[in-house]
Amino acid sequence: MHLCDVVRAGELPDTLPQELVPPTFRRPCLVNAASGSLTSPKGPSTPESNVQGLIATSPPPTDDMKMMSPVSFEDKRKENFDKGQAELDKRRKALAEQQRREQEEKERKEREEYERKEKLRLEQERRQQAELEKKLVKQREIEMVSWLFFKEETC
Repeated sequence: MHLCDVVRAGELPDTLPQELVPPTFRRPCLVNAASGSLTSPKGPSTPESNVQGLIATSPPPTDDMKMMSPVSFEDKRKENFDKGQAELDKRRKALAEQQRREQEEKERKEREEYERKEKLRLEQERRQQAELEKKLVKQREIEMVSWLFFKEETC
């Protein structure tokens, strides 16, 4: 507000130094050399808009100014924020990939464990079946022997 009052009193120069202009308002405005009035790309300025014009005025950037213009706090902050977001995204992707690999490994181990248990169960059933068949064969042999022995005694 102080700068507005000073401009109305006519005590400030027509343009602000580049470092005082906020980065969002850094766009070229033209100064009419004949009349000394400010002209923006939109048209000539009025005395009331001179305050806004002063904020927006800056000479067209030259290659030297581009190289030497100091980066504002907001620009640094935004750049730092963007770098931080990029790093967070990278870490999130890495974490998601790691969790996916761990989940796949867990599922693979569970599947292998299930297959191992199923194989053991089938093997045990096969053994029990073989044992039962042996018992049945033995039982039949005993019955045959008994029947033959009984038949011989009765004859």
